[in-house]
Amino acid sequence: ARATRAHGASSSSSCAHTMASQPPPPPTAPIGAIFWDFDGTISASIWVDRLGGWAVSDSGRRHIVEGLTADETRLNFGGAERIAALHTALTALRKLNVRQIIISHGLSAVIRPHLAQVGLEGLFDEIYGSDSPELRECGGGHSDKARLIAKRMAKLQLRRTRCVFIEDTDANLQPARDNNVCECWLVNRGEGGISVAKLDELAATFAALAQNVQ
Repeated sequence: ARATRAHGASSSSSCAHTMASQPPPPPTAPIGAIFWDFDGTISASIWVDRLGGWAVSDSGRRHIVEGLTADETRLNFGGAERIAALHTALTALRKLNVRQIIISHGLSAVIRPHLAQVGLEGLFDEIYGSDSPELRECGGGHSDKARLIAKRMAKLQLRRTRCVFIEDTDANLQPARDNNVCECWLVNRGEGGISVAKLDELAATFAALAQNVQ
């Protein structure tokens, strides 16, 4: 996922929610879920001259992400202002009890520490990558994300109108769209990931939904 140019985990899979004789966990049944692509959607996927490649979390380019300086890491999330906007939006969505799930063709083992470096890892409930058995079981190719989304929605008992899949690769989005799995948002490549305006729109959408389900 190529976006802006700059110069210079284990996944939570079991979802076994024990409800007997224990105080209810902070997240009760979620009102909805957002399924996030990572590279070029959450991250900006910058070009790093000194490493000669795009900062992408897949197996062939993980060394670029893992070799970023602290400043480059911040740039790979769009800079301090965008990181703050991501933090604000994700925090607001979690307070609304909207599940935050990353499904990436990159490696979760790369994504988790990369998010942690900018204080975002703890805002995601589940992170799946190409190294996650849950995604591998979905068969690979462009349709595996839609299959895993459908599985997670069934497990969480969520309707399609309460779930959004956000992705910068239309070929990955198309199977979910074609099968009416959930709402689908395409992030335009070259914009450095989902925009601050779209983050605000996302938070407002689920805030309205939360009022309707109360």
